[in-house]
Amino acid sequence: MSIAAGTPIVAPKGFKNLAAGVTYYFLRSSPKTERVTLVDFVVRPPKEVVYAKAKIPKRTVAQLPLPVLTRLLRSDWEDAIWAGKVLTGDRKSMPPWLEGLEGVDLVALDAARKDVVKSHQDRVDGKVFSIHALVNDAENVLDNDEPEKLINRHARNQMPPQNETRLRLNFFVYIAFGRNRNALHYPTHQIGHWDRLSAEHANDAKRGAPGVKGAEHGYNATAEMVEKIKSSYARRAEVGATDEKIYEDALTHDFGCKTRWFKRGHEETLDWYHPLGEPFPQKGAYFYYVNKFFRPHLVQATRLGRNRARSKIKPFLGTFTESAWNLLQRVEADAYFVVDLPRGYIEGSDLPPLAVVVCRDTASGKKVGIGFSQGGETGSAYRMAKFCMAIGLEAFALLLGLRIKDSSKGLSPHEITDRGPGATSTALSRDPAFRPVIREGTQSHSGQAKAIVETSNPKTPSDDEAPSFRRSGLTVIELACRELGKLLEFNEATNVASRVDPELEHKVPRLSPNGIWEALDSVGRNDAVLVAFEEAVRAYLDLVPAVLTRGGLMVAGRKYYSKADAFQEALGSVAEKQETEVKVYVLSCCLRHVWFEWNHHLIQLDVRYPIAVSRLVKDMSLAEALEYHQHMAARIAAHDNHRRAAHAHIEEDFKAQTGMSLNSGTRTRGRPKRGGAAARQEAKEAKETAAGRQAA
Repeated sequence: MSIAAGTPIVAPKGFKNLAAGVTYYFLRSSPKTERVTLVDFVVRPPKEVVYAKAKIPKRTVAQLPLPVLTRLLRSDWEDAIWAGKVLTGDRKSMPPWLEGLEGVDLVALDAARKDVVKSHQDRVDGKVFSIHALVNDAENVLDNDEPEKLINRHARNQMPPQNETRLRLNFFVYIAFGRNRNALHYPTHQIGHWDRLSAEHANDAKRGAPGVKGAEHGYNATAEMVEKIKSSYARRAEVGATDEKIYEDALTHDFGCKTRWFKRGHEETLDWYHPLGEPFPQKGAYFYYVNKFFRPHLVQATRLGRNRARSKIKPFLGTFTESAWNLLQRVEADAYFVVDLPRGYIEGSDLPPLAVVVCRDTASGKKVGIGFSQGGETGSAYRMAKFCMAIGLEAFALLLGLRIKDSSKGLSPHEITDRGPGATSTALSRDPAFRPVIREGTQSHSGQAKAIVETSNPKTPSDDEAPSFRRSGLTVIELACRELGKLLEFNEATNVASRVDPELEHKVPRLSPNGIWEALDSVGRNDAVLVAFEEAVRAYLDLVPAVLTRGGLMVAGRKYYSKADAFQEALGSVAEKQETEVKVYVLSCCLRHVWFEWNHHLIQLDVRYPIAVSRLVKDMSLAEALEYHQHMAARIAAHDNHRRAAHAHIEEDFKAQTGMSLNSGTRTRGRPKRGGAAARQEAKEAKETAAGRQAA
């Protein structure tokens, strides 16, 4: 059980001042006030408002949820946790009213909006700016005896003054949902979800773009009309049937329409009408509902036939301890080089050493993140370690092909690094929202400034012998997996008894970093900032070029594929023999998976080979994959020369032995002549001889 800011809390039978049936969100367990602060968001019903100067004088407006704080004594809270009187749920990065936007790249989605006076992102920036001072002092705000009054006073002191209820909501939502700026977004996914087919809206103003016969010409679709459209198309769609023919037959036989001549000025044309004046659909509306209720690739397969749709349209289906009392309150990061040199993939030569970046939690002493780079310490390796923290060790290990059990997850608002690559901008998240609130850089050559992580790095003993080196015999990814295994060993085997809080000693199952973590996490002493998996990918992983074809996605000479409908749609957007340059997110130490963005959603793709290959091949690093791709390109070029020479050599040898040309014969106009009886007998004997039989 993990409890941190944003964890949903319920008390099935109620507890103290917690009501049954209400979902609360954990905010803070304060060591200063000895109180636990929770918040619930009360949903209020819509209300009718009247705007004096508005075109529509009366409107029904959805009200924002009302944040209500609830507090408990810390001792009561921890007793309730241990006794199971309160239960926890999974943390989310979005509030309940924005669940439909979970995992969506809202920045890219808003950028696609055209002709807007003020973008949603600018409005969200305004919300974040208005609560910025409160967020930076969040601990003191939540520890205040009357935090609501403090926040209201802050709202009134803004220029211009802000709505007090709205600003309180923004502050508590921002804190409760991982300090994620997207949690302050607007519920744009609920726009346009009113029932267009209800009788209530049937006689509204004509919807859709104006036609050539006027903006109000035609009928709005009704539920009855849509049912007729579905049934008529299902009956008439067949191989060879055109959209024109299907629509014409549907109007005539299903909707009862007729045609007649219309004379307008000097023009005389035929047009559709209904003898009884009943509504019927225009062609655009007809096929809008066809494509809405029937999957597009099935529509194409029906019209063109299964074989042609498969070959021409449908995508291929194959081929850091005193200063910290909560988990992740402060994290130290540092890099070390593995003594053993990795083995080259192609020639087995010794490659540059593997650099390993480790992030270690100050309170528990647990190593919570790991990243890799080859040949030197890089900002990319620090980003990889933060990505590991964001998604958790368990999920990160799975990406390397390992199955482990580990509950650590989330980012720290306070990072400590040295003045190396970890302090540069390349080590930061692409998204400013996920950058640490406090970044502490140590003095140069001052290892004690981040002693927590330095003392846990592997040590290389020195000697006075001749120069030597260690050869591991492992590839880069195998060496990376080995270092991850050593990290897991450290977390479970290291003695950190000095970190045990006497109040929680009876809750610490083991005197290891994992044991400390489990005890602190079980009572909510956790400052982790939650990041959704998709946001972590976009913020921390490397973005590399790739090529999208109808057969899959190519990265560093390797093909990636997924059966997900979204990826099949992406493949279907590529024409035959077309190659589209795209960008994909990769975990550079292991290219088992890549992440491709399509329509603002991420799709995880798996490596795919046309033949069965070992795990070693699938788990290549990015550098290894590029090296192998270049190696094979050189071999293919060499084979082209070999192929041309082989043609000439074999033809010359054949002619020397038989006196005949390997490509003999001349082209003659007309049909072959069989001649008379003698010629037919000769042809029969030649046929029997070629078959290895003697003619009778």
